[in-house]
Amino acid sequence: MPRDLVRFYLALTGPEFQRANFTRESLHSTTTRRLITPWNDLAEAIALAMVGVDGTRALPTTEAGRWRAATVLKRFRLCYDLPGFSMGRAAETIVTQLGRLRALADSVDHRRNGKAPTQPGDLLLEARTLLACAAPILVDVAADVSAQGVDLAIGDDMPAEIRPFRFPSLPGTHAPTGQQAALDGVS
Repeated sequence: MPRDLVRFYLALTGPEFQRANFTRESLHSTTTRRLITPWNDLAEAIALAMVGVDGTRALPTTEAGRWRAATVLKRFRLCYDLPGFSMGRAAETIVTQLGRLRALADSVDHRRNGKAPTQPGDLLLEARTLLACAAPILVDVAADVSAQGVDLAIGDDMPAEIRPFRFPSLPGTHAPTGQQAALDGVS
């Protein structure tokens, strides 16, 4: 089981003030439904949105795109900063941003001669912001993206341009077998 998926599941479902039960079946179904499928759908939508984009040159970002990216950063900071620290809210924010970014990726249309509702640079800037903000939970994804040369150190000032990068996919999981499910119930 990839540790990013376990970390996400524990952040999402781990109670912050009471006890909880853990099963591999719940881990598999929750991570598949809430993270893996929407994440990989977003990765595919971003790849499609980038078709025809020159991957060797930095893409401009718009003021609206920089504002949206800064807003995402602020939302995550509320989850990670004291006194409102909550890994559960951070995991929920990841899920929310996946859906929002998927809609944004679907609105990139290169046939409009640069007048698309969403510019490719804005999409990548917001995707990079999500990756940076999800890094405390999705450490392996963050490491893979950093290895591509994507700078995940972000500050309050969003850049006027961004270099194209590949948004990573997440590995799937296998549903636990009957024997494994039975062992999960044993303490």
